[in-house]
Amino acid sequence: MSHSNSRKQRQPHLLFSEQTGFQYCLTLPKHLSQDQRLPRQIRWSLGREEALARALGECLNHSLPIDGIASLDSLSTEEILRKLEAAHSAIREALALTDQAWNALPSPIELAKSNLEAGLNRFKNENECGPTLYSEAVGGELIFTLTPSEKLKNALDVEFFRFDWPLGTSDHEAAKDAAIYICAAIEQLEGLLARTEVRELHRGTLPAVAMHDYLLFARPDKGSALPRLHKNLISSMNAFGLHRMLNKLVIPSSNSILHQVENGSYILDIDTAPLEAEFALLKRKKTSVDIPTTSVVLAKLIAETLSARAIAYLKIRLSEGGDEDAYSLAMLDINDLIRRMVGSGWHAAPMKPVPSSTANSANEQGGLDPAVIALMSALSPLLSDNKRRGLERLMLDERAGYIVPPEEKLQTSPTFAQLVHRFEEDNLSQGVWSHTRTRIMVHSRLNAITELVGPNRRVSALKRADFIALRDSIRLFPKNRSRIAAARQQSLQKLISERQYETINARTAKKFFELARSLMRYAHDNGLASEDLGSGLLFSTRGAPPVRRRTYDHSQIEKLLNGPVYRIIDMPRWRLDDYKFWLPLLGIYTGARLGELCQLQVENVYEDDGVWVIRVDGSHGKHVKTPQSERLIPIHRALINAGFIDFVRHREKQAINAQCRLFQSLAVYGTLAPSHTASKWYAGADKTRHGFLGECDLIGQNLTFHGLRHTFINQFRRQKLDMQIAKALVGHLDKSTTGGYGDSYPSGVLKEELDKIDFNVDSAHITYSDYQLYQALQSGRKIGRPSRLENNPPATKLVSYK
Repeated sequence: MSHSNSRKQRQPHLLFSEQTGFQYCLTLPKHLSQDQRLPRQIRWSLGREEALARALGECLNHSLPIDGIASLDSLSTEEILRKLEAAHSAIREALALTDQAWNALPSPIELAKSNLEAGLNRFKNENECGPTLYSEAVGGELIFTLTPSEKLKNALDVEFFRFDWPLGTSDHEAAKDAAIYICAAIEQLEGLLARTEVRELHRGTLPAVAMHDYLLFARPDKGSALPRLHKNLISSMNAFGLHRMLNKLVIPSSNSILHQVENGSYILDIDTAPLEAEFALLKRKKTSVDIPTTSVVLAKLIAETLSARAIAYLKIRLSEGGDEDAYSLAMLDINDLIRRMVGSGWHAAPMKPVPSSTANSANEQGGLDPAVIALMSALSPLLSDNKRRGLERLMLDERAGYIVPPEEKLQTSPTFAQLVHRFEEDNLSQGVWSHTRTRIMVHSRLNAITELVGPNRRVSALKRADFIALRDSIRLFPKNRSRIAAARQQSLQKLISERQYETINARTAKKFFELARSLMRYAHDNGLASEDLGSGLLFSTRGAPPVRRRTYDHSQIEKLLNGPVYRIIDMPRWRLDDYKFWLPLLGIYTGARLGELCQLQVENVYEDDGVWVIRVDGSHGKHVKTPQSERLIPIHRALINAGFIDFVRHREKQAINAQCRLFQSLAVYGTLAPSHTASKWYAGADKTRHGFLGECDLIGQNLTFHGLRHTFINQFRRQKLDMQIAKALVGHLDKSTTGGYGDSYPSGVLKEELDKIDFNVDSAHITYSDYQLYQALQSGRKIGRPSRLENNPPATKLVSYK
């Protein structure tokens, strides 16, 4: 396993790789791993979010608890199993706490999709009381500012008088949309105190963590340009439950007080009452420390962590001496910890005053030469908003600052996230994306488009230039972003601007673009946008790399049919599942899609008028691509000779009912289709894991399982067979006039033509009975991941057996 960053390896048993993300890895001593009840190595997949992975890793270290291999020697198998179960229970408890926290509040994306009317009204009210958006220089980054309400102070448990947040944009409309979103988030936070279960989680901490997530989400760059919080601080709502459990957070009994001072920074008055009986020195002192940041969220999270640690530092130092010097050393320790947790760049004090209302008029009329004013007036209509503001920065006095004037009538159209949500829901209700994998793919692409445009942007405020910018950004979309931890932790805008990663194929990018065009057409057709912003725009794929090879040649078919599942010499280390033997054969001799084969049920293979057939249909929860995809496929003589009918009869005896899957060991994960696992096995998961094709010496030839379908159809052409029957076999629509008359071909006619298919490759060695002999030899060994039988409920997949 390769590790990209040594910083991520410091935590015991926590590993990281670009392929798998974070993993908790603990190797058991040899004498323990020989026990069949224990694995040789315990591994938990911890995902790709570093803060959450670290919290999970720490949780496991605490729950096992195992300090090293030596300490395991004295433990019995039963004790190890008990510790593993305790670890499972601890993780379940921690994740339940995380769910409890998020159940109290909508996630950032859910809030963006909700009705933001409360945020809009609050934004209007805030503007009536004073400036809400300003920049420190004309054309500079806009900053959201407000005077907190008593409810917000109580929710965060902080006494402060002003809150500022940089929005990462100089665009007025984008800034207003972000401000409305933040106001909606504050409305949510203020309502927390009325909920008993939230008060029990922790006073102030939950709202502070949630506010941090909301504020980052409001920015176009999702906070990637801002410094990251220190690793000891709770940095996301996802990690909140784990931190709470590990640190045993309860409503604090101390009376430490956090408050903002005149320059905008914060002071924490530490409650030393628990130590005053032991150390009289503390009775004469007021122990206060400066937290040099103007961010109320950062100050609150530091205060939360600091309150307990400060007491510990004081006790340690005063126990050594008990005098002024010991107290000074303790304060040095505390202040050093504060400096490390604040880091650099987090809104360092002092807080600058908001520009006065006279700044705008001074900038607009401040003695500018009439010729300059005339030049600006002439050029402004010809320039985009960004270029126009750039011109203003050159012409106007940048030192005076600028206040964004509130409009009399703010935009009330839906946000882009709300548009996407409505578009997705309408298409799903109409059955447009019926296949599970298609729904997941489209949802992922819509999320990416939303991130690039900005979830908080008002649809009515979007311009054609925004859509053109989206098209240009899609071309540079990073390939496999979800698999690269470093890429997932950065915004798309940053990844695209830095161009550090390989981009997606232009043909794939065009699919993103066409989806975005459909979205904007939907907005226009439903009266949500005044114009179709994508109308008439094209996406060129000239010069794009060729797509994967679709058709197998003779030598490739020969290698495939002599692969390791058909010529087994030594007992393999991978598990001999039935689907690994049958899927390549079925693909090449039926022309069926991988998804159609993987979802087959026992009842879908039967005799029809004396001909064994496979029925592809959408019954009992299965899916087909189109209505024409429902069809009968006779079983080719090569499949019968290999023992397919015997395999089906054996499954009929095993299965609980006729709706059981034909390939029972084909694992299904969550909402993913059964074909997901098979596809990874066949083609490989990435460039380093080449799958079955790699084992057949077919690496780097751009082959796919779907290529077997193309090969099947192409073989009809090669042998000059009936192409109308080929269409019937693969489920393609006959668009001719006569094709609309009469019923489908009888099974006997289909079988007669199908059996003529001959790839001129020796397949006498391919027999399922031989494969079964090796399966029997392997049955007593733990190989790969445990299979899932239909009569056994799936177990929690936290431990994998290696």
